[in-house]
Amino acid sequence: MTKECPIAPEKRPRTPRKPLEEEAPITAESLRTLINQLKLNPRLKPPSDEALVKLADLLEGWRQHYLIEQNISLPIREMQNEAHAAIDKLIDIIGSLKERNGAFHAKAVEESATTFEKSILETRLAEIEEAKSAIQRIAGSSFLEDYSIQPRGWKWLAAALQVDFHNAMRSTNPGYKTRLSDKAPLPLFITAIAPFLTGESPRIGSVTTQLKNLQKR
Repeated sequence: MTKECPIAPEKRPRTPRKPLEEEAPITAESLRTLINQLKLNPRLKPPSDEALVKLADLLEGWRQHYLIEQNISLPIREMQNEAHAAIDKLIDIIGSLKERNGAFHAKAVEESATTFEKSILETRLAEIEEAKSAIQRIAGSSFLEDYSIQPRGWKWLAAALQVDFHNAMRSTNPGYKTRLSDKAPLPLFITAIAPFLTGESPRIGSVTTQLKNLQKR
């Protein structure tokens, strides 16, 4: 972990998710450096070595999970979205074909076309309906609708990390209480660690607001 933790993240522009580095593990030492860069209240001590090791192991496990999402789940979801867009376009085209062929058939009936001509048009309309039904079945297939394949962003991290960070801080600060403000340890830590876990760079104000919303639930 070589990046410097931003001291005033609220001044940074919002940036898109960046690819995680495969060879950038989270360690107790890198966490110690990160926490020291947060410039917390001088009365607060950094977590103990044992607590940092435990927290680093947890975060590195999550980082591996995010790497899987980045390298496998996200590309799958992108392909699913592309497939749905293509299917939607195809269904629209088929709808237009049905409308035009229907008008053609109605005209043939009105002008007393031969039975053979009307039969051809009716067969075409039936095939259009079959094609539409088949495409709709494909659109509902599990390989295109697997909502278990969803990338977890920093908001999930904010919810999951609260207790573990609290316990780490209490290892050297027995009276530590989690407070939620733009200068409080938990929001600052989540803002700083998110780029290494999710590739996102949330703003400190957004993180604080999300934590407060979670507290209300």
